Amino acid sequence: MPRFYGLLNELEGYKNILDGLEKRECVCVSGLSGAGRAHVLFSLLYDTNQKSCLVITPNEESARMWYRDLSFFLEQRVFLFPGREFVFYDMDTVSRETTAARISILERIIKGGGIVVAPIGAVCSPVLSPEHLKKHTVIFSEADEVDMEEMLVKLVQAGYSRCETVEGQGQFALRGGILDIFPVHLEQPVRIELFGDEVDTIRTFDVFTQLSVERISTVRIPPAREVLYEKERAMRVAEQIESFCPQDSERLRETGYFPSDDKYLPLFYDKLPLLIDYFSGDSLILLDDPSLLREKAENASWEVHQGVSAMMEQGKLGGVDQNYSLEYDELLHRLNRNTILTFCPLLQTNTGVSYKKLVNLECKLQTTYNGNMTLLTTDLKLYQEQGYRVLMLAGSRSRGMILSDHLNQDGLMTVFDENPHSAPASLTVTTGSLSSGFEYPTIKLAVISDRDISKKKQGKKARKTKDQQKIMNVATDLNPGDYVVHVNHGIGQFLGQELVTAGGVTKDYLKIRYSGTDMLYVPATQLDLLHKYVGAKSQLKVNKLDGKEWNKVKSRVRASCADLADDLIRLYAARQNIAGYSFSKDTPWQQEFEDVFPYTETEDQIKCILDVKKDMERPVPMDRLLCGDVGYGKTEVAIRAAFKCVMDNKQVAYLAPTTILALQHYQNFKSRMEPFAVRVEMLSRFRTQKEQKDILERLERGQVDIVIGTHRILQKDLKFPSLGLLIVDEEQRFGVAHKERLKEIKQDVDVLTMTATPIPRTLHMSMIGIR
Repeated sequence: MPRFYGLLNELEGYKNILDGLEKRECVCVSGLSGAGRAHVLFSLLYDTNQKSCLVITPNEESARMWYRDLSFFLEQRVFLFPGREFVFYDMDTVSRETTAARISILERIIKGGGIVVAPIGAVCSPVLSPEHLKKHTVIFSEADEVDMEEMLVKLVQAGYSRCETVEGQGQFALRGGILDIFPVHLEQPVRIELFGDEVDTIRTFDVFTQLSVERISTVRIPPAREVLYEKERAMRVAEQIESFCPQDSERLRETGYFPSDDKYLPLFYDKLPLLIDYFSGDSLILLDDPSLLREKAENASWEVHQGVSAMMEQGKLGGVDQNYSLEYDELLHRLNRNTILTFCPLLQTNTGVSYKKLVNLECKLQTTYNGNMTLLTTDLKLYQEQGYRVLMLAGSRSRGMILSDHLNQDGLMTVFDENPHSAPASLTVTTGSLSSGFEYPTIKLAVISDRDISKKKQGKKARKTKDQQKIMNVATDLNPGDYVVHVNHGIGQFLGQELVTAGGVTKDYLKIRYSGTDMLYVPATQLDLLHKYVGAKSQLKVNKLDGKEWNKVKSRVRASCADLADDLIRLYAARQNIAGYSFSKDTPWQQEFEDVFPYTETEDQIKCILDVKKDMERPVPMDRLLCGDVGYGKTEVAIRAAFKCVMDNKQVAYLAPTTILALQHYQNFKSRMEPFAVRVEMLSRFRTQKEQKDILERLERGQVDIVIGTHRILQKDLKFPSLGLLIVDEEQRFGVAHKERLKEIKQDVDVLTMTATPIPRTLHMSMIGIR
């Protein structure tokens, strides 16, 4: 039984909704707030044993929120279906990742249903039809006989592109009897080895090393494109468009696909294939705020209409109806076979859906405490006096245990339970995270999310990053006639900037000429893919836009880099033998903690923080030197590393060179950690013997998370049951005896050394990669 299930059986109106859905009636529900909407839907899905559901939201932001909340409640996997953009110009704007994600979800739905969350724009836009998905999916199994020439044709028809070496999704390569394919729904490509015409073995392999990883017996290869054209239909469309766009007609006949073929989309379909086609009449459809859905659907349709109208006015498009996306009313008509559930802020009857039941559920949004633990404790005591059951989410397990201990010390009878079910205690702390908390006053049930407890993210002044500055440099340094290098397409000639209207929005594009008549429009948002050519002009050769020549050049460079990497691997191999603790990925609590930082992080701070976290997540002990002048933000890097360590229920030791510095760091750490119930203590001559003894005892029992001190913390009477991170401030200021003790401590824990004036030997070791 999933956690949080069975809590709504006594809620007035809930059984009325349940009764309507079981009778396949359309129901309108009002009064729900925040993550309470996901909780009600989860309960309904479980009570009706519904395995297939589509949640339609007004926009992508609300879709992501629904996705996160439902993923918390449901045991089965939830899918977030992203929207697509129409490309009406030959622009390098199509996201292969988005296409891969959409096709991957369609592949999973057709195999066994599922819970899918999608914004209205994605629901009204065309997708790969179920018929095409089934027809163009290729299946390989060991011992199958394969006609390789026929198989290559099928892969091309399914939207895969042939290359020399597979590097990304949607590519395939053939070398002798080995066929490499990177399916769009898998994280690793597959290598199919043939013995004659028979499949001998199938293995996944690493795209970077090209080495085999795991043997599998069968693999499904779904299409790599959402729009697949049957040859006969493509020929008819080519004839239709020849009079007003002969170039596109020729491209359609020769290759079948080109970047701007979206503009002819309506000519290929008698009826637009939609996401809803993957859901049977037995599936449940949830409309989140129908009035807002209608508004957003009309806005999306208007934007596409503006883009098409602009192309028609420019004489670049003709003979195409405006049927690029479905109107909202037509969507409702196509959903009339399904059971529809709507969540409305207020009871509404004019949503276009014929309701059999109108139900109001009282569900209030939870109070936000912004790190005020005193106010939280007061409200929890009030809840208990009124007989409420309270469920508190704390993010991680270690965080939950810390919060539970903190509340118990404040006199609140708290239970920590990772799997609370239908009868939780009056105050239960558990793991997980929701977008917000909620409360059902009529059944005296409150859920407080970790986001309600911690401080809200403060607005920060945007800074221009180095990458953004590089992008600006590209835009200002280029002159018409200059040669440029595109990461994906190679060397071309910059012709100038051009304003292009697409989707009702006019944007700047850089026009790049390639070999022959090929042109590429690069949007200003993707200038990071473009670099000015700095090589010798005598050796310059403009590439073709198909990418084959450029891929060969990249392959040669990659081989050269591999040779260099072989030498480096030998150097690092000896350092990888020591086993250390691998810290978990960042939790929502980590993000909340970092958002409290009142200043804007510098670029170097952000980079150092990410590097330290990456080191901590590796299974070998970290030994990192952080070098920076006084006031450059080294302490904030250390604070975030320490918090990450505590989130995994590990302890932190912070070694400072002087008593004053130890006190300053203690005050800094304590003020930052206190709202998150992290226990910070200090050991120095500012503590009495009695206080030090008490700290040592609690440290040994694991009741101190972070201890800060001078050389006192190097003495052997300190016992850490679970030391995970040692932070050394100004290493050069410690003597020989202290460093010998440090060597004993450092053997199997992560170490972060900070300094403004590093010892030359330490700096050299860091620069050559030994530290």
